[in-house]
Amino acid sequence: MSANALKSTSEDDVEHINESIAPFFCRTNKHQLGVPQANEDHLVDVPVERWEQQLFQKVLLTLSGEPFEMIIRLLQLSSDPRMLAEDLSAGDYADLFDGEVQTGAGKALEGLQVDDRLTAKMSACLDLVASLVAQGKSVIVWCIFKRSIRNVVHELHERGITARAISGSTDMPARARVIDSFKAGETSVLVTNPHTLAESVSLHGVCHDAVYFECSYNLVHLLQSKDRIHRVGLSQEQYTQYHYLRVVYGRRDGPWSLDRNIYERLQYKERVMLDSIDRGTLEPGYTDERDLELVFKGLFDDEEQRIEVNDHDAADDTQERKEM
Repeated sequence: MSANALKSTSEDDVEHINESIAPFFCRTNKHQLGVPQANEDHLVDVPVERWEQQLFQKVLLTLSGEPFEMIIRLLQLSSDPRMLAEDLSAGDYADLFDGEVQTGAGKALEGLQVDDRLTAKMSACLDLVASLVAQGKSVIVWCIFKRSIRNVVHELHERGITARAISGSTDMPARARVIDSFKAGETSVLVTNPHTLAESVSLHGVCHDAVYFECSYNLVHLLQSKDRIHRVGLSQEQYTQYHYLRVVYGRRDGPWSLDRNIYERLQYKERVMLDSIDRGTLEPGYTDERDLELVFKGLFDDEEQRIEVNDHDAADDTQERKEM
């Protein structure tokens, strides 16, 4: 079948595909292997500061027609707004989505007043990690952007917490030293990203808490990152805890969170994938474009909401002048 045909399959097509591939694959799931179930996810919703809300409104106004770039810019905003003042290269889009994204490199967002203040999300992440370390726990922190990795390590060092990083630029001997240090308890926190830390790395013997500071839209990377600490060999008494930080912005109709929407879509896609594999059947899925429509639903549905962005922007500027 052609790629286009697979995008619009009928029920007969799905049945034919499943009958054709059924003899060629099998699956043994974690339950059958005796891996204890992970704890319910710890969801940390983080309301933004007023200055972050202002930047949010300006990003919406600037990028309302560029959903892929908007995802990246909003993730950058909640992590370190200084990234908004930099151009996006093709590498910034790599590995963020399940499929190939056709989009050009984005230019720096001009006219934004950004500084080195810690975002609400970064502060919440540092507090959470510090609390876990104070309990004698080792922690792995998952990021997307290299700057986020550097920032988290730097801020943890400022708090007197031993943290080391692994990114794409870390060579193999250095990676091995960092992992050995983490396993030996010499390093309390490992900061990395899912597309760098190889699938073969096993940390479940020393680490049972994973903090998702940033989470991409790539389901495969999410599952691989979770498997770093949730693997065969865990005792039945051992816990596994995933912590997700989710930034919340204010909207006319109530709070809105890109992190929350991405998390919920990934959870849905994970359930569909695992259920279909366990049943021995494959089912049609969503394209990245359709997923983005669901993630951004309610944000730019009509002209009234576009006007809302301008109204908020003008009101914020007026209030800022009064305060000055």
